[in-house]
Amino acid sequence: MSTIVRTLAGHVPPETLPEFDYLTRLAAPGLREQVLRESGLEQLHSELFRWAIPLPSFNLVWQVASAPIPFARAFAALDGVATSRVRSELEDAVSRCRTEDGTFVFPRACRQFWGRK
Repeated sequence: MSTIVRTLAGHVPPETLPEFDYLTRLAAPGLREQVLRESGLEQLHSELFRWAIPLPSFNLVWQVASAPIPFARAFAALDGVATSRVRSELEDAVSRCRTEDGTFVFPRACRQFWGRK
């Protein structure tokens, strides 16, 4: 999602883009642990889970990017030429996730926290 936002940001007014900055803020080192301790949790633990999202072609990547949610306002602000430019730039931006057979694999990770009161 952040790659899509960065790509669109060069072509649309900022107010047309969804607000995802809060996710980056919440991922700041130590912040989640601090919030959990302030809520009374002790003996905090966490575990990182990793997985990948495979997509068979860039056409499917584009379908995700241009779907109505969450980017409808941004795509509505583009004309045909700008849409083509965004598509081309996005394909370049996600090329690092392209495998030798032309499919795309997007790595993901999520950290789960737990503790006791």
